[in-house]
Amino acid sequence: MPGIGLMDPDPEGLASAAARFDLHLLEVEDAYKGYQPAKLERYGDTMFVVPRPASHDDRRESVHFGEVHLSVGPQIVITVRHDAVPDLSAGRDALEAEPLGLGSPDPHPQVLIPSPSPVRHGARVSG
Repeated sequence: MPGIGLMDPDPEGLASAAARFDLHLLEVEDAYKGYQPAKLERYGDTMFVVPRPASHDDRRESVHFGEVHLSVGPQIVITVRHDAVPDLSAGRDALEAEPLGLGSPDPHPQVLIPSPSPVRHGARVSG
């Protein structure tokens, strides 16, 4: 499954990805603006997910909340970030290593979300 990662995209780059993969105008607008609350929305056959992952800085004794925008369609995963936190490399490696069934005929594919620990959390996606 192809994946595209965009970091601080310019309007033209995001518009190009939106046109290529038929993304809904509202999810493109939200991904470009950033500063969205955590949410899960469906636009046709695409799920738009905004998790707000937290990371703790032991030295500063502070918590930083990141923001990731995910557009997950039958054949593509697009991530948009406006901050280097969180590091998405573990998630990208998992997507490249394991077929997740997101493009399968199964209407309820098993989506595996990598976590910092060796445990994987599963979530059933239903329509």
